[in-house]
Amino acid sequence: MFKERYDFWRGEMSLIDPQPVPADGEVRHAARTFAAADASRRAEMRDDMSMNDFYALLTFAQRASVFAMRSSDPAWIVDALHSVAVVDSGRIDERDIPLTLSIVHHAAERIGMDTRKRFEAAAALAEKRPAELIRSFVRGEEKYKDLRTSWGHDEIVTPHGVGIITREFSPYQPSKDMASLAVKIAMLVRADRYVPSSVSIASKLPSMWFRTDDETGLQALLRHVRAGLTVQALLLPTLRPVHEMQTLCVFVVETEEGGTSEQLMRIASTHPPREEARIAMREGDVFCMVIEHAVWEEAAPFETAETLSRFREPISVLLREYSH
Repeated sequence: MFKERYDFWRGEMSLIDPQPVPADGEVRHAARTFAAADASRRAEMRDDMSMNDFYALLTFAQRASVFAMRSSDPAWIVDALHSVAVVDSGRIDERDIPLTLSIVHHAAERIGMDTRKRFEAAAALAEKRPAELIRSFVRGEEKYKDLRTSWGHDEIVTPHGVGIITREFSPYQPSKDMASLAVKIAMLVRADRYVPSSVSIASKLPSMWFRTDDETGLQALLRHVRAGLTVQALLLPTLRPVHEMQTLCVFVVETEEGGTSEQLMRIASTHPPREEARIAMREGDVFCMVIEHAVWEEAAPFETAETLSRFREPISVLLREYSH
C-alpha cells in the first residue's frame, strides 16, 4: 500500500535523532484517513495492507512520538495512536504493539496530554486484540508504563532536540554523560562504512570477547564496572552481501578505578581474538573494545585488526573528552 518506505540504511529506523522524511507524510495521511472513515472502510484499509505496511505504521508512531516531544504538538500523538489502531496484530509480532505504545505514552505524558482519553479513543478504532492491548497498556500500573524501567528506552538530548535511546538493565552510574558519548561513537561509525542498528546505555561488555580461560578472574574485574554503552552497526550492503551480517560492535565501560581498566586492557592484549577482528584501548578509568565479525559462520570478517586501527585515534579522543 505505502509507496514510501522507511530505509534502515539511511538511518530512518533510529529514534535518537529522526528527521522528517517522505514516508512520514504518507503514513500520517493514511492514519488520518483511517480515523475519519467508517468501520467498513477501516476494515478495507486494514485488509489492503501487508505486514510491512503495519510495521511502517509502528515505525511512524515511534518517530511521531519524538516529533511530538520536540514540538509539543499533540497532533503527532493523535496520529501515532491512530496508526497503531490500524495494525492487525495477527499479522505481526503483537509484542511490538505495547513496545510502541510505551514510547507514545511517554511522549504524550511529557507534553501534558490526557493519555487515558487519547488511548481509549484509539482503541475504539482498532480490532479486538489491538484494542485490548491499547486499553490494557493505558490502564496498567505506572511502573509497567515507565519507559526506562519496563521498556528498555530512555530520553537523550541531541543538537536537534530530544530523542530516544535504548537503555538496558545493567548497573549504570556513569561519572559523565555516557549517553552523549554513545551517540558520538554512533555518529563516528555512521560516517565510516557502517549503519548503527542499536545504540545502548546500561549495557554489558560480554566476557566472551576477551577469549580468556580465567572466567572467574575476569568476572571479578567486570563487577567493578560503573556503567557501559554498546554501539552495534551493520556494514553497508554495497561492500558485502547483507546475508553475511558483517557487524561492528563498540563496547565502552567506565570502571570504578583505573587499575581495573588497566587489567582489562592487559587481558585483551594477551589473549588474541579468534574468528573476529578486534582492537582495544583505554583512557583512565574507561576501557573500550571494538569488534567486527560476520554473523554468518561461513563468512570471514570484513575487517582485520589493522584496518580497525583507523578507529583507534578518533575513539580515543572521545574517551579522553569523556574522562576529563
